[in-house]
Formats: sequence, C-alpha cells, structure tokens
Amino acid sequence: MTTLVLHLDGPMQAWGHASQWDHRDTLDYPTRSGVIGMIAAALGKQWGDSLDDLSPLRFTIRIDRPGRRIVDYHTAGGGYEVGIARVKGGNRAHAVLSDRFYMSDAAYTVAITGPDTLLYRVDDALRAPVFGPFLGRRSCPPAGPWHLGLHDGDPLRTLPLHRDKPRDGDTVAVEFVSDHETHGPTDRVDTTLTDPHEFGPRRSYGTVTTHRWTETLPVAMCGGTGIQWFDALTTV
Repeated sequence: MTTLVLHLDGPMQAWGHASQWDHRDTLDYPTRSGVIGMIAAALGKQWGDSLDDLSPLRFTIRIDRPGRRIVDYHTAGGGYEVGIARVKGGNRAHAVLSDRFYMSDAAYTVAITGPDTLLYRVDDALRAPVFGPFLGRRSCPPAGPWHLGLHDGDPLRTLPLHRDKPRDGDTVAVEFVSDHETHGPTDRVDTTLTDPHEFGPRRSYGTVTTHRWTETLPVAMCGGTGIQWFDALTTV
C-alpha cells in the first residue's frame, strides 16, 4: 500500500475542535480538519472551495512526542487609538481577551492513505505548496522537514521516533490515533466535529470517529531529537 507521510513538529501547535470565541482549545494530536487544511493550502484551494475531493483520505497519527498543553492569555486591540470614544474626551479601552491553548514541544508522524491518484496529486502539491504550512494556526510554523514523501509498507513502524531513547528498557509505549477502524485493540473511541466539507464564511463540518490505542515499539526506533533525528531519518 502506498502511504504519504507528514511529520508535524514545532515549538507550538494548535489543533482546535470545539473552539468558541474567547476560548480556543486544542486536542493533543493533529485533527483531520487541520491536516486537510494544510493539504488544501498546498493545493492552492481558496477560502470557500469545496473539500469533497479530499474526503477519501484516511489518517493515522503516531504520537512521537506528546509534549504538553499550555495556554496563552491573549490580548488583541485596546490602547488609546482604537478604544471607544468617551463623551468627556479620551477613549475607553476595548481590548478583546481570549485563552488560546497550544501543544508545546510535541511531534507527530502522520500516515495518509487513499486512492493512489489522489495521493500522487497531494504529494506533488506538498513538494511545492501554493500556500505555506502551519500547525493549526498561522503563528505555528513547522520546525523542520514536514513532508516525508510517499512510502511503501508500514512507515509508522519503520520511520524513527522523534524522541530520545529512555535510559533503560528494550521497548517504549507509543500512542496512535486513527480516523478509521484498525485491526488491533483500541483503547478509546471518540467522536469529534473535525471532518471539514468547506472552509469559509459558511464553514461546514461533519463528525469523525477517532480510534486511539497504545503500542509497544522497540527502543531502537527512538531516533533522538534535532540533528540526531534528521540523521536517523536519512538512514532508513
């Protein structure tokens, strides 16, 4: 089976699924809508274009480094120039406050499957994207190579993990998340509103069922971080 692989790694990532106005949450893994948004940007799709041609794509995510969830108390606007005018002169502050959550220092390897013709088309677009990639929000660019190309076999069990080796033990526990049923045991099943049909003023989403489980992988798959991981990637 042909599989397209992405590696999503950066200082901060944000994968919202139920954000409302002044509360911008994030899941602890890339959402289907977030990854499809990256692909749509690479293809040059415009705001409001249909995403139905990307619906056959299926995603399985390996959580290389879980990172940690952080929050930014965000302030926009305010100040004398943009405040609301007072009758007595001067302006009343009109700042917009929000809590914005991010995953910090996390890394994910994403395996994408689907019809070969669609995978080849997406692969070509990712090599020369029309619009640049962001990890959920524009303030979150990827830290390094994020497009790992097309692979045969099972890349999530062969490509190095982007994490340091533990001090002891022969295996490591690694979490996986998939938007389709797997053949192995599933620890948890969730339903989220992250299947996009259109991004735009009338954005439309469908529900997607995610399957989450843990596997034990050889410690030899741990490729380290930074340059060490890049070196391990080139030797596969």
